[in-house]
Amino acid sequence: MNKKSEFRKLAALCVALFMTCMLMPVISAPANAATEVSNESELKEALERGETDITITKATTITINSLTINSGVTLTVKGCVFTVNSGVTLTVQGTVTVDSDDYGITSGVILNRGTIVNNGAISFNRGGINNEGGTFTNNNGGTVTLDYFSTFTVGGGTIDNRGTISTSSRIGINRGTLSNSGTLVLNGGGTIINKAELSNSGTINNGGIIYNEDRGKIINSGKIVNNGGTLNNGDTIDNGGTIDNEGGRIANGGTINNIGGGKIINIDKGVFDNRGKVNDNVSGGSSPSSDGKPNSPSASVPSGVESIAPFSSDNAGDGGQSGVGGTALVGAVVGVILAVIGGCVLFLRKRKI
Repeated sequence: MNKKSEFRKLAALCVALFMTCMLMPVISAPANAATEVSNESELKEALERGETDITITKATTITINSLTINSGVTLTVKGCVFTVNSGVTLTVQGTVTVDSDDYGITSGVILNRGTIVNNGAISFNRGGINNEGGTFTNNNGGTVTLDYFSTFTVGGGTIDNRGTISTSSRIGINRGTLSNSGTLVLNGGGTIINKAELSNSGTINNGGIIYNEDRGKIINSGKIVNNGGTLNNGDTIDNGGTIDNEGGRIANGGTINNIGGGKIINIDKGVFDNRGKVNDNVSGGSSPSSDGKPNSPSASVPSGVESIAPFSSDNAGDGGQSGVGGTALVGAVVGVILAVIGGCVLFLRKRKI
């Protein structure tokens, strides 16, 4: 009897083990583990072998004439500097990701001294790009995305955006030109600091801050939508298109030239703080005014500004617009003070009675 009981227990255990093995998922090594490379020759060999997931882990400089990241291929620059030398063309048809190291301490960086052409997707996650005299072209259909911890520095050369650039961080234009004929999106936290030239014939959706300063120039023939963001102009904006201040703020301490029908729309809870000059119909040679009359001393809103939202101006100089002038402001303050004094006197008289 004991032997039969032991046999039954053993048989039940075997059945249980068999069923467990049948139901367990098959565990295997990842089929497409990333191939790590540390120099140019290893990267070239990996691409020639048809590897589709490649990670660069050490500083690498590309010196060969051309290199293509094909569609379906992902190249990750991880915690190191990836340099595209002068005379070299890097074409992206697939995906490039620029990331920090595993500890989030050292950022990945693309240093461009040659030519980068993007037809795919380039994303920066705690990474950055420094364009040092090179040419970076983001073609129609191409996307460039920067997270909050990334940077895009134009230290010379040209950034030509025909696709979409979306940033939640800083784009610094120190020298050279950023030309946008596609879509440039500044999310919350996104900032452009322009000290050279920003040329827009496409659309800039500004939910962050655009600084134009230190001899910087913005040339707009497209549309700048200031959607809850701030456009802070300390130098010159040549506007031949539309600046649509939708719930945002325009702070002008420099000069805005509306050229050939260019206009500023300030009607949807936008604030326009003008302490500089707004020149309308510059190509026609006329001076700005709010009522169509040159040099109107009573002008408060320039004729090139469509505004039913708050508009203020402190400048009435040549070519500028006079808004609430200093004399009017002093008169208003004096009136308020006299009214307060009069109220106090009346109160005291009533108390005596």
